[in-house]
Amino acid sequence: MIAALAVLWWGMFLVSPMHLEGTMCTVSNGLPLVLGALALGIIATIGGIVMGSAPWAVVVGSPGVVTVLLVIVFPCSLVPVIALPALSLCALVGMIPLVRDYVEPDR
Repeated sequence: MIAALAVLWWGMFLVSPMHLEGTMCTVSNGLPLVLGALALGIIATIGGIVMGSAPWAVVVGSPGVVTVLLVIVFPCSLVPVIALPALSLCALVGMIPLVRDYVEPDR
């Protein structure tokens, strides 16, 4: 998961906003960002199936999905750059009790 988050972060900082005609804005170099989000989605899906835990899928997959959506909605803004550290921290911290409950279910 940490490797997928690293790819997502790398992709976030490679994204280049481009202004088009007038006030239109788009991004280029978004492939690493999408690859990081897909990697988190795959980890979330496999972990959710293996552990039988829907919260795992939500906690692990949310940084990728939300970051890509924020880049789509706010392509020339700092909102995705500001949100990514908070989302990543929430995912890493939220993963700890889920893994603990999976390893020690009677706790």
